[in-house]
Amino acid sequence: MYPLLLLFALSLHRKDRSILPYTLLLSVVGGVIAAYHYAMQRGLLPSLVCSISGAADCSREYVLQFDYVTIPLMSLTAFVLIALLLFVGWKFGER
Repeated sequence: MYPLLLLFALSLHRKDRSILPYTLLLSVVGGVIAAYHYAMQRGLLPSLVCSISGAADCSREYVLQFDYVTIPLMSLTAFVLIALLLFVGWKFGER
């Protein structure tokens, strides 16, 4: 998600709308990864074992609010919102 900030800042500085399809693709890919991570945390998909000792466990829920909101779900929500706004801006924005 952080590279999107840099791309949006560069696009805003140059007043260049041609970056929208590329950032839309990055948002969709980020959303797919976040959805996979959330499904892994909720036990819907098998957890991959990290071979690095002392590494954070990808299936552990470090934040759990309302019995379903985790960090991957928050990032998935942000990616979906970004992708939706990018799609609307790309299709219905000024030409």
